[in-house]
Order: sequence, then C-alpha cells, then structure tokens
Amino acid sequence: MNNPNIFQKEIIIPDIVRTKAEDVLANLPDLPAATRSSDETKRKKKRMLIRVVAFASAAAAAALIFFVARNQFARKKSKANPFAITVNAQEMEDGGSLPLTYPNDFLAEKGISCGPETCEFSLGFDVQGEDVKSVEYSFYNSFAEVQHKGIGPSDNFHGIEIKPYYADYFEVIPDYNPRNVPGQRYYGSYTINYPFTDKKFFEFFLVKEIIDRPDLEQMYYDLEPEVLNETIMPDGSIRQEVMPPSDEEIVEYYNAIFEDVVVTITVHFSDGAVETRYVGFRGDMIEQRWTLDDGTEDSWLYPGIECFFLTGEEVKKIDFEHPVIQYEETKKC
Repeated sequence: MNNPNIFQKEIIIPDIVRTKAEDVLANLPDLPAATRSSDETKRKKKRMLIRVVAFASAAAAAALIFFVARNQFARKKSKANPFAITVNAQEMEDGGSLPLTYPNDFLAEKGISCGPETCEFSLGFDVQGEDVKSVEYSFYNSFAEVQHKGIGPSDNFHGIEIKPYYADYFEVIPDYNPRNVPGQRYYGSYTINYPFTDKKFFEFFLVKEIIDRPDLEQMYYDLEPEVLNETIMPDGSIRQEVMPPSDEEIVEYYNAIFEDVVVTITVHFSDGAVETRYVGFRGDMIEQRWTLDDGTEDSWLYPGIECFFLTGEEVKKIDFEHPVIQYEETKKC
C-alpha cells in the first residue's frame, strides 16, 4: 500500500465543521477537577475530541447534503421542467376548477351524454411544456373511449385496451356512426409520446359506466320530464305539457355519478423527472358568457361538469388498488 497508515496524515477540517465542533465542546458539562493527569486520561480526551469532531462533521455534512438535495429537487420540479395541464385550452390551477362540458347538443360532441347505462363527455385535456417527453393518462372507476379518426395506435399513442360491460349490449353500426369516425376503442390507460403530431387524428371521451348501481339508474329515470297534461290535437297527435327536472337535481345527479372518478396524469420529462397530478370531477352550475352583435355581454347558467386538482389528503383516501369497477384488460397496443 502507498499509504500504510492514512490516519497519520494531517486532517484539514472545514470551517463549518470546526465551528460546529467548537459549539458542541463549549456546551459539554463541566467535569470534576482531577488531581493528576496520566497518559491514559490524555488518550481518552483525545478520543472524545475525535468523536465530537466526527459527529459534528457528519451532522454538518448531512445537513449540507439535505440542503443541496432539497434545493436541487425543488428547482428541478419548479423551474427546470415547467408544464401546464389545460382543459379546452384553459390552464388548470390549484384551488380552482374549469368546466368540461357545454350545453347538450344533439350528438353530445361538446356536452355531456347520459343514459341508464353510461355517462360520458368530451375529454379536452392537454399537457404543454418544452421538456415533456410523454404523458400517461390512467382512469379510475372510468375509462377512455378514443375515436381513431384515420389512424390507429402508433409510436405516438399506445395504451391498454379494456372491455366495457355495456359493450355486450350495444354495437356501433359502421354504416350509422353518429360521429362518422372509422374506429373507436376503449382504454383503461394510454400514453402519448411528444411531440404529439398526430393529435388531430384522435378524439377522447371519458366514460363512467353505471353498473350494478340501481340508485344511480333510478336517479336517471327520476330526471325524466314530468308530464303535467296531454291534449289530443285535431290531427290525432298528442301534445304534452311537461315539467323538466330542476338544475339542482341535475347537478346532484352529476355529483353522484362522478364522485369516485379520478384521472391520473403522469408527465415524464426528457431529463428523467416525473410529475403526477390527480384530477377529480363534480357537477356544478356553469356560466356561459357571450357577446351580442351590439357589443353587450350576456350570460346564462346551466348544470354541467367541472374538473379540479385533488389535494394530497384527498389522494391518500383513494384506494387505487381496489376500484369500484374493475375492467378486464384485453390487449396492449
């Protein structure tokens, strides 16, 4: 060995360690005065000093490592990899919410479509960031219906397909597809690789199935308009006067449907960092604003669905391993 006894070398102690050691020594309890000193006593004091210096060195080093690691971690999270999660081109923020649905239209392409078996709406999520490598979406107590408009799974899009329960009862007839798209598939999770240049070839919907939930099914039927009276017209047709459900009843129904639905969004960055956000859903009265031809603004309220970020405490309460509805995975694509 080139250094037969490295402990004989002079040790250079950093100032921060020396200061820590001096503080520790200054606060040691006073020892009883000795009447005589021996070599053994000197050795004990020397060993004590070495222990104190070693302890102070380790403590200072640990504190320094923790301080550096903590600041590097925070800086890496907040500055090195900025990103934003948007909903229909609006950025989501902590503590806020954004509408996901619009007033129902005939084909439910922008609104929400509910029936006794399922409830679904257009999923307008997007992740924007310069250093984003890929984004994984995972669905809890729900799934994604993806319309492949002219392109199938590729290098930019792949996922795990599942079989919905209602697929045994309904079948999309190719010659009569209300959205006029060639294919639709169902995913429990999927990953989008960036840059997602094929985005225009996909359309995403979030679907919540109402399986073995007679309470929710009954809520749906309770929302059917109440017939107040019927009048037989001269041509034999029947005119009905109906009372639609209240907005409060519809909001209550949406809350009951989507209270256990969570979408997990995991963002992978090019430097290996990972960020995960959890999105929840609820019903609420949503304000729709517009500008008239004369420049005046007007608005109206309608019951719809909005999304929001779940807090850490809310996420802890979710049993992701045992969802209410567990789907059979059919294949990876």
